[in-house]
Amino acid sequence: MLVLVSVFLGEVEAGIFSIATAQAYLFWTIGTYGIRRYQASDVEHHFSYREYVLSRVITCAVMIGACLVTCGIFVGVGSYTLPKAATVFLVTLLRVVDAVEDIVVGFLQQSGRLDVGAKISAVRLTMSMIGFIVPIVAGASLLVSLGISLAFSTVVLVVFVRVIVSGFVDSEARLGKMRKAVGLLRACFPLFLAAFLTLYIGNAPKYGIDAVLNDEVQAKFNFLSMPSFVIQMLAMFIFNPMVYTMSTAWVDGRITDLTRMIRRVVIWIAGITGACLVGGAAIGLPVLSWLYQADLSGLLWEFLIVLLGGGFVALGGFLTTVLTIMRYQRVLIFGYLASAAVALTASWWIRWDGLMGACALYCVLFVLQCAVFVPIVMYGIHRGRVTARHNGQTEEE
Repeated sequence: MLVLVSVFLGEVEAGIFSIATAQAYLFWTIGTYGIRRYQASDVEHHFSYREYVLSRVITCAVMIGACLVTCGIFVGVGSYTLPKAATVFLVTLLRVVDAVEDIVVGFLQQSGRLDVGAKISAVRLTMSMIGFIVPIVAGASLLVSLGISLAFSTVVLVVFVRVIVSGFVDSEARLGKMRKAVGLLRACFPLFLAAFLTLYIGNAPKYGIDAVLNDEVQAKFNFLSMPSFVIQMLAMFIFNPMVYTMSTAWVDGRITDLTRMIRRVVIWIAGITGACLVGGAAIGLPVLSWLYQADLSGLLWEFLIVLLGGGFVALGGFLTTVLTIMRYQRVLIFGYLASAAVALTASWWIRWDGLMGACALYCVLFVLQCAVFVPIVMYGIHRGRVTARHNGQTEEE
């Protein structure tokens, strides 16, 4: 989407779209509330599907309200124009659809049918992109294109939920109990806080650029950081389908199996990151310059630093999943608070060295986060072995 905006509407609109996306994903953490990882690892079904849905209704309502209030404040103080605020709101509504789909796909994964959920996501995202691409290419404004994309995305999800997902749920079941839905939100609050701080930390350079520099620099930072998200997505493709398997290994006391899976994913993340660094050094900037129709020459070190940061983002996301499986989600906050404290200095980094300062900050934040998570995971593995021996569980069992 950023490529299309940059090519057809220019770098200023690309910068606005970039900060709108950053803000929308921050609100998205309110909508998803970190429940997906808890839901996928809820192998003993402590909460019903209806209770997960009710909790998502609550969080999405808060998500929309938070966006409206924030946009109103920024327009009021003169930081945003009305079109910029409207862009943030429409991109946030697209993330609301993502959040609703997330709870549905989480239920299908919990039911052992992640393949069905993946097909739903693939078709919906394809239709959403078609709804965005065609108007942009035809000369429509950013706001019109976002509105059409939102309509396509919403209609497709509603149809899939009614036709496919209803077959997995007892149609006579009543709406989940509010008390249990609130209990679920309470249990997942550390995960929500972790996800919120993760997005805030990841977007800190963008907020600093928005405050200190301009939309053109904002666009260039996002052009450079796009491949880092490829690392994160590839890593998610590897470890998200393994969540249920890792959860059962933890519950059954098969700590050696769990450790083996953790080691395998870490090696994959390191390999993907290394390959992207080599490819990025060789052809990254020419490809990105052609792709976005922008001059990125002379930004090689900034690009490689952001790519390395993407590897640590992927590793941090995986370690968060492991700690959630171990039900150590409350201690995640220490890693996020450490990084968030450094993220508050974003404006200083950017005033110090402009775009390079933003890229260096991005990498440092997630290196620090992983440095906190690794010893906690190692402690969890040790405690898991002790508990398994105490319960009489063996690796064979």
